[in-house]
Amino acid sequence: MTDEEVRRHSFVKITNPNLLDSVGGPIPGGLYDPAMGPLDDASSCKSCGLRSFYCNGHCGHIDLVSPAYNPLLFNMLNILLNKTCLYCFHFKSRRKLVETCVAQLELISRGDIVGARKLGLKLSEKHREKMGWVLDDIVDEEDSRGSYTSHSTSNKQECWDSSQLTEAMSVMNEFLRRKEKKCSNCNCMSPKIKIPTFGWFHLVCLF
Repeated sequence: MTDEEVRRHSFVKITNPNLLDSVGGPIPGGLYDPAMGPLDDASSCKSCGLRSFYCNGHCGHIDLVSPAYNPLLFNMLNILLNKTCLYCFHFKSRRKLVETCVAQLELISRGDIVGARKLGLKLSEKHREKMGWVLDDIVDEEDSRGSYTSHSTSNKQECWDSSQLTEAMSVMNEFLRRKEKKCSNCNCMSPKIKIPTFGWFHLVCLF
């Protein structure tokens, strides 16, 4: 989620490193802030007013001093870096393939999962025989009806459901599974990036 989305879902900003006061009560602005849910059965939630049995809990947020990458997503970052050319800073895949993937994600963000699947089927049916022609045809066809990216922002849904998320992950996984040794844009071969160790990435020299 973006910073704005995190703050929109948040009910309290965590600013206090202490959890409990001297008598064992939750400290406002701490990780046990009552705005995120009651700490015991006797108290009620300050956000919804319900007791612990009925309150599902609410999110809080912490403003970090410096930008930090989610350590749980290091593997995904490693895949994206290996898919990126370190010379021209574009994806190694052909531009038309990238545009098709983006178009599918734009359709999914608008709730048109069927349209995204049709676009993927058009690509897979002719991939082996006429890869370049099909991609050009798909992009040209969509440009004639209006670009996905130019008009999609006004129709995007504010919240995604589970089917949209599953479909988006499927499209991303299909795109990231493709392996290219050389960049299709500049024909350069980037060094391989090893799986991160303690948050550090290592380049593997080719020479």
